[in-house]
Amino acid sequence: MNGFKWSDYKPERQTEILQGLLEECCTTYGGEVQVKEHKVKELNRYFYRTQQESSSSVVTSDKKQFQAGADLDQSQMSKAVKDQPLEVKVEYPKKVAFVAAVKVANSGIKRLERLFTDGSRLKAQLQASMPTKLAEFTKPFGVFAEFLDKFRNAVATAEKLTKTDLDESQSLEHEKKISEWSCKATEHLDEITLLHKRARGWLA
Repeated sequence: MNGFKWSDYKPERQTEILQGLLEECCTTYGGEVQVKEHKVKELNRYFYRTQQESSSSVVTSDKKQFQAGADLDQSQMSKAVKDQPLEVKVEYPKKVAFVAAVKVANSGIKRLERLFTDGSRLKAQLQASMPTKLAEFTKPFGVFAEFLDKFRNAVATAEKLTKTDLDESQSLEHEKKISEWSCKATEHLDEITLLHKRARGWLA
């Protein structure tokens, strides 16, 4: 301990050194010396610090309670609460899968919406610069727009269902349906991406 070798000192000197170390710790860290005596003197335990604020209790096998923890000021506590992620409380594993499928579908919608905005811009450019190609672009773009509208409605309905009490079979059924919509969305995404590429080629 602190470079000391107890065997170099006589018992009374060892006690004096121990008391000095404990007093120094109390001065540095605060608190007061507490001794838990043992029938074997060499097994006595010495404590010099306790902490009460913002702590969690740990109970030892001999029923003695000690405090452990770290203080947080108000701003730190607020940040900890704010940073805690919000989770949807679900009861069944199948509902977890359903909630995850809805999340994926919503991400897909955002991506399709960006492509819809790009397509609308390309449509306007074709109408202004190449009206002969407008019909070739408008028909597949209209199919895409119609699908996007239906996809939004399906996902909105599914999202509402995630907040209701569904059993395992119902959750599985709705998860399967929304996953099918997402698969169709992937197909439309590929088609609209190719259509945009062709339109940009016309306008180049």
